[in-house]
Amino acid sequence: MQKYPGPKDQHRVIERKYFLRIVVGLAIIKTGLVASIFGIALGQATILTPPIGAGEEAVEVQSIGQPSPVFGIVFVVAGIALNLYAINKYRSDYEEIREKEPRPEGVLVAIGLISTLIVAGFVSYVIIAFS
Repeated sequence: MQKYPGPKDQHRVIERKYFLRIVVGLAIIKTGLVASIFGIALGQATILTPPIGAGEEAVEVQSIGQPSPVFGIVFVVAGIALNLYAINKYRSDYEEIREKEPRPEGVLVAIGLISTLIVAGFVSYVIIAFS
């Protein structure tokens, strides 16, 4: 009797999940940039209050909030953590099928790490520079 070799093309499923996790992590990192820009815009807003009396003019009030890079950096850290989890999960899943289907594991891990570092570095620089 022949032993069942298992399903074929397992590496495609593993790689698809890996790249999906990396893309989601990069999207979370980029969300930090959007959140930080939104916070900066709100911090610089002015509010026009309506007049109370009949002959008074409207008063312009500056926003009391100060822009802070902390909220955007939290998104960056969460995205980096998710991408590191994706890399670790890919390596452990690939370990099970390494002998059956050899793939360039190191190249895919390097792509994930380099893309994460480039996007996180750029977004962190922009967040800190503009806040």
